[in-house]
Amino acid sequence: MSTSSQRHKFTLNVDTNSMNPVLSDLEDCLRKQFTPREQNGFLVNGNTKTISLEKFKEDLGIELPDLFFEYYNWLLSVEFENHMGKKMDLSDTYFNICSLAQILRGTKMWQEIQQDDPSREWKQGFVFLSDWDSSNQMVIDTKGIIGKPNCILYWHYAGGAEYLIEYENLEMYLKTKIELLKRGLYFPKDDNWGDFCYGNQNDQIKNFVRDFNVFKRVDF
Repeated sequence: MSTSSQRHKFTLNVDTNSMNPVLSDLEDCLRKQFTPREQNGFLVNGNTKTISLEKFKEDLGIELPDLFFEYYNWLLSVEFENHMGKKMDLSDTYFNICSLAQILRGTKMWQEIQQDDPSREWKQGFVFLSDWDSSNQMVIDTKGIIGKPNCILYWHYAGGAEYLIEYENLEMYLKTKIELLKRGLYFPKDDNWGDFCYGNQNDQIKNFVRDFNVFKRVDF
């Protein structure tokens, strides 16, 4: 792999001597099995450099797993080849990877909503990760208020009545992405977005994610 340890050097309690094996596997998979368009499509907004990791950590004020910072250090530093043609945009799908600025903005927004109405779905220690289809909100439950500490869950605030705990932790979240990549399920096949979002491929994705993880429903 062309990535050097210096390129991934970071200072926020992250071991800089070697790349995290999960991230190494992820990058290796992307480089060997996917086109530049797909490689860059995986990044979505994750490598948007509008705020530094140090500033993000300071402004957020909530402790996150080291792997989170390692992951975003990778997103901000990884370089794939340029690609031509129509952009592959997964920004409003289940695979959305938000920028640090979006994560900070989403967290602060929901904190304000919860302060005005404590009965809302947001809980202390939640950190926003992503949203899709307008009203699905995914978070890390850093304090373990709903599930185990640092589990990843989501809910549908426009009509749902439960939290869906999908990943035990961030490592399982990333390992799931890697397995979906290896199985050819992460991107729309032949740009068939209908099948990817609503059809057979979507069913395959959901079934695999549920089988690969410990899935749990928790009522509000």
